[in-house]
Amino acid sequence: MRLGTGTWPGLDRTLLFSNKPWPKSTEADREASQAPPVRWTEPVILAAIVLTFAAIAIWVDAHRTLWFDEIGTMVVSTQPSLREMFLASHADGNPPLFFLLARLFLTLPIPPEVAICLPSILATGVTAIMIYVFVRRDTNSLYAFLATSAFYGSPFGLFAPLEARPYALLLCFTSIALCCWQAAVRGPHKSLATAGVALATSAAIFSHQYGVIYVGFPLLAAETVRSWRDKKFHPAVIAAMAVGAVSLVFTFPPMLRAQAGLLEAIKQCPVFFARPSLASLSLYSQMLPQFVPVVALAAAIPALLAYSLKTGKSSPGNQRLRQPSIPLEDSFAALALVLILPVMLLLTSVGTGYFWARYAVGSVLGIAILTGLLMSRVSRRLVVVDNLAIACVFYGLVFGVFGISTIRLPDQVMGAEHDPFFLSARTGEPMVIASAVVFSSTWWYSDSKLRTQIHYLSDLSYAVKNPEFVSEYSLALEQPFGAPRIDDYHEFLSTHRQFLLYCVGTPRLEWTKDRLIHEGWNLALIRSEGSKKIYRVTRTNS
Repeated sequence: MRLGTGTWPGLDRTLLFSNKPWPKSTEADREASQAPPVRWTEPVILAAIVLTFAAIAIWVDAHRTLWFDEIGTMVVSTQPSLREMFLASHADGNPPLFFLLARLFLTLPIPPEVAICLPSILATGVTAIMIYVFVRRDTNSLYAFLATSAFYGSPFGLFAPLEARPYALLLCFTSIALCCWQAAVRGPHKSLATAGVALATSAAIFSHQYGVIYVGFPLLAAETVRSWRDKKFHPAVIAAMAVGAVSLVFTFPPMLRAQAGLLEAIKQCPVFFARPSLASLSLYSQMLPQFVPVVALAAAIPALLAYSLKTGKSSPGNQRLRQPSIPLEDSFAALALVLILPVMLLLTSVGTGYFWARYAVGSVLGIAILTGLLMSRVSRRLVVVDNLAIACVFYGLVFGVFGISTIRLPDQVMGAEHDPFFLSARTGEPMVIASAVVFSSTWWYSDSKLRTQIHYLSDLSYAVKNPEFVSEYSLALEQPFGAPRIDDYHEFLSTHRQFLLYCVGTPRLEWTKDRLIHEGWNLALIRSEGSKKIYRVTRTNS
């Protein structure tokens, strides 16, 4: 039976979903209006969802090792002093807020793999709550839960709570800025909410260099629509964002100075692997909530049967038709976030020339909010959508739980420090690891004896001619701050006539192998397992 005027077997809807309409959507009415009453069950259910995902993320983080970028986070966060930490963050290329939080949590008596990811875990939970709040102010709790489940059920977004990197923090402060803006538009605490916009903007910038884009683009889009509709410019929110954007003065120039060489090398490399391109728009397929057709049919068929027994159309007196439309500016704010992907592709095309998929994670936030808003709007005419929404809520949450529990992070694919195949080659000979990504994690988790045996051969003048040199360049930049120690390519070869070479089958990261062959070294395969190979490298007599 549809929700709204009847009951749903096994669930008393009045205890869970409040459907009280907003007053008419005029400016004066919105200012005086109050949000629909929140049932006590709503925060309880929301808290249960957030805590469940947080607990699973903690469990996953406790049972894995850190990968390359996260090793960089560990290096920065564990500097002896705050001054050195800030200097190291410039070499990492990110503002200091995440490192500062990670530094704080690393003092806790818990595994470091969990502690360093706690900022991401907590930020993801806050983001889910903010999504709920934003959508709940426009509709009922069913569609707010739908938006939350769309966020947790996004395959692309599943990495956010599991990585010791600032992207979850960026989503968190973006969502807080959206909710503060929404409160500033509607009142009653407009001054406090406007101050929240400024603080959230600043925090987003201190989380990631693209924070000003994440906050500014959706709020400027929403404010443009609001000003056009009201035929009046509203300066308060724009001024608040401008105040928050002052933070760029403290984050962008030092990062730009520290990363100047890397950014120039990226621009000059003709075969660089991470150029922004239209093909990256395919990332949208990984961001959409996985509400597959099978689930849709499973929900729709019985719902349609029940619906066919009732009137074909909602009557004019139906409460759904008396509900006002969702404010246009709210929809445009969400839509602008959805468009973060092409916006970032455009900006990186004319800027750095370097696009990493995580730069567009904000689109996951926009898609989640827009899912709740649009399906709520459709439900006002088609009551069967309620049943479909309920199925999607449960499916999204189940998919998210399964996905976050089984997700494969890069270290599980490329790590070597606990690999029996790798360890079987510990003969006492020097072991050169061909990939900087694998070397970083292996070195970090090795004991002091193994660290003296493993090496990565660095030659930036050669590396920058290859498709993926960012990992090697990053290791070089972080050498003064205790990053995994790398060897100079030419110096190592001048003192070693024989050594082992470990490859995992990623050619764009393992150009050392082909270079050695080209320079006349002899490579004899001594072990092989799938794509992983170990060679004995010897200098030829010539």
